[in-house]
Amino acid sequence: MSIKKTICLSFALFMLSVFLAPNIVLAINHEYVGCVKDKIDKTTGNCGTDGERKVCYEGIVPCGKSVLVGKTKNSDVHWDDGNKICKATLPFPDDGAQVVVNCQLCHFFVIIDSIMDFILFNIVPPLTIAVLVIGGVLFYFAGAKPELRNKSITLFKDVLIGLVLIYGAYMLVGIFLMILGAADMNPLKSVFDSSKGIFSITCPLEVP
Repeated sequence: MSIKKTICLSFALFMLSVFLAPNIVLAINHEYVGCVKDKIDKTTGNCGTDGERKVCYEGIVPCGKSVLVGKTKNSDVHWDDGNKICKATLPFPDDGAQVVVNCQLCHFFVIIDSIMDFILFNIVPPLTIAVLVIGGVLFYFAGAKPELRNKSITLFKDVLIGLVLIYGAYMLVGIFLMILGAADMNPLKSVFDSSKGIFSITCPLEVP
């Protein structure tokens, strides 16, 4: 079996194991902005600033269960990575409350966005480093074997092309959603936070 096929098979098995492992699935978390039902403009479908609420949830599913909802869009409701829970910095219920949010169509996009962010920022970087290390070891021990050296160089090129395709496709999809008005680009300081990612879904999400 060639090195390329071995890496592809290893990646496929790794991804399968990731999404079958409960502790990894529960680690996929996200934040999004919802809107109080009574505050939604029925004509435009938009929500006034005073009706926006920050929502934090645990696990891969953002709805149909109890989630932490802040009192405003800028509430200090966040994912505590150390304890693997959503919490508010201020004591309950000063900054947020646990409420049940029913599933809506827009939650589908929230789930897709959170999974993509998790893969792109939590899985792809360490996997890329591992593959580069393998390529470096092959190159180092190639010695007088030009075919082994060529394979390692090809591996480096494949990794670079793969990264360009993966992140390029993600950016194109995000830009397309921005054009449709379904997503916004996050500030640079939030980009490397997997609970926020590069884009935030902004289609209407009703919260109690």
